[in-house]
Amino acid sequence: MRFMAPTPPHSAAVWLEPHQLEFARAALPAAEITATFAGSPAKGQSAAVAAALGAQPFDDLRAFLSTTDCPLVWLASAHGLGTTPDQADARAVAAAAARGVRIACSEPIPHSVLNLGPGGWASSDQAPAGIEAAQSLRYVGIPSTSRAWLDSQEVRAAFGSPRLVHIEAWCGPGDGSLAARLLGAMDLVLRVLGEPESINASFVGAGAGGAVLTTPPDTLSDLHGDLSAIMRTSDGRAAVIAASNGAGRWSSVITLISSEGRLRLYDDGFEWVGPEGVRRDEQRFSHRARGATDLAQTGARLTADGLQRLLSDSSPDPGPIPLAPVLVLCQTSLLSARTRNPESPESVRRMMLV
Repeated sequence: MRFMAPTPPHSAAVWLEPHQLEFARAALPAAEITATFAGSPAKGQSAAVAAALGAQPFDDLRAFLSTTDCPLVWLASAHGLGTTPDQADARAVAAAAARGVRIACSEPIPHSVLNLGPGGWASSDQAPAGIEAAQSLRYVGIPSTSRAWLDSQEVRAAFGSPRLVHIEAWCGPGDGSLAARLLGAMDLVLRVLGEPESINASFVGAGAGGAVLTTPPDTLSDLHGDLSAIMRTSDGRAAVIAASNGAGRWSSVITLISSEGRLRLYDDGFEWVGPEGVRRDEQRFSHRARGATDLAQTGARLTADGLQRLLSDSSPDPGPIPLAPVLVLCQTSLLSARTRNPESPESVRRMMLV
């Protein structure tokens, strides 16, 4: 079956779990995007989620990507793609990108850095399609693509090089997985500090009690719960992250400390306080004209910003995130949480042959 129905320029195909419907219903109108196709990795649920969004259903994501001419495919769920080093997944993504289809991701794809290794998505000797696929993915709803981060570029340049980065990344289960929050946080750590020398992480599974020992899965697939991590670079700088998809509602707070004081970035702006305690700069912005003003819809609003930017001819392409290095940091965090010891990203990279 070919998914070639005429689609308006501000339309999208959505791949989502049934519990993500409320999130999608908030994000799509805020982005002024109409869902023309919808499908779900949950068995037998594609027709239901499509009907809820007023869209045509599809069941096979790989087949859909191989044939569709829809302007945008939003992968709100990562299930059904990137779970293995299978080149068929990468070829389907690369084929869609070659036809001009923009692919937005809310969840990590692939699910493991191992799937970027030899024979995987980013294997230059065996899988040119995999490199094209990884480079074509655009992540939405992560800090580095948020308006607060983009609008603070000049302020961050004046603020100087941070010696400490503290990131809080909260959301509820309907907003996404812990893996998504972790990916966004690690992407920011890498951009601000570079790769840390060591990561010491702790994990608490969703619903676990205080006295229950829990270990995370081996990959980012089905990662839910709470994770904290302390990172140290070789030159003595540090980062701390705390992330959870069981924290009620969406909230991101990024705090940078340098010789120029404290710079905090929120979902709706930023504030710079100098070392003398005086506010040097501040910006807040409103989304009232765009809808989704309720605090519970903050994540949907930020995702909508990213989706709309991808369909706008006037907005610059945000480009891909450094996927392999970010996934290395995520994988190192999972390993540290499993061993309950600090672990080195360099060791994980050698182990994964990335």
